[in-house]
Amino acid sequence: MSGFGILTGFFVFVVLKVINPKLLNNFMYISIIILLDLDLIHKPNQFSIMSKILINQYYQNLDRTLQFGKSRNEQSIRNHFWHLLNDYARKSNYEVVPEVAVMGTRGKKVYPDGTVKNLWGLDIGLWESKDEKDDIEAEIDAKIIKGYPLTNILFEDSNLAVLFQRGEEVGRAKMRDADQLHDLLTTFINFKSETVYKFEEAIEKFKADIPIIVETLRKKIVKSREKNPNFQ
Repeated sequence: MSGFGILTGFFVFVVLKVINPKLLNNFMYISIIILLDLDLIHKPNQFSIMSKILINQYYQNLDRTLQFGKSRNEQSIRNHFWHLLNDYARKSNYEVVPEVAVMGTRGKKVYPDGTVKNLWGLDIGLWESKDEKDDIEAEIDAKIIKGYPLTNILFEDSNLAVLFQRGEEVGRAKMRDADQLHDLLTTFINFKSETVYKFEEAIEKFKADIPIIVETLRKKIVKSREKNPNFQ
């Protein structure tokens, strides 16, 4: 970055700090995104830097809700974690869809708080939020008994997050430990079930076969034209 560019950025920073601190926050956030897109910040650190911004934003939003609402009820605060989880999901072009039915292990549908889905509508993972006042261990046991799949499911109560994959607990994170939370969310989002793997392999095979399919179709069209002059 040129010296002029740094000087200009510093000038804007000072002006916004004096005139409108709220705009300053937006300016800083947008500036970081631009720097990342322009490769002015090393790409290997890109996700780490952005994740810290997202997690800190989650902490700030949660604290404001707790301060103003005076409630730690699940319905009052879980929306903030949904936003954080969805931001992580979108890095992989996924979406966290709230409260859609999922077939449980006991043959009945269950309704997790959120389901991470890919572009094709396949399930990547489930998210279940609990009240802080509840015993999260007991709540997890209750969900398992009810038939919630443990293929890839994240439980959290705003204090602790617990991740199960392929039927076993694979990690825990204190929600206020940004590094632990980042690692757990990354493990959760990066998981792929056998169904997803097979589907993606089929898509890739289809892409590879497209040139062959097109060439075969072209040859058939040519032959049809040779045999039938009226063929268009």
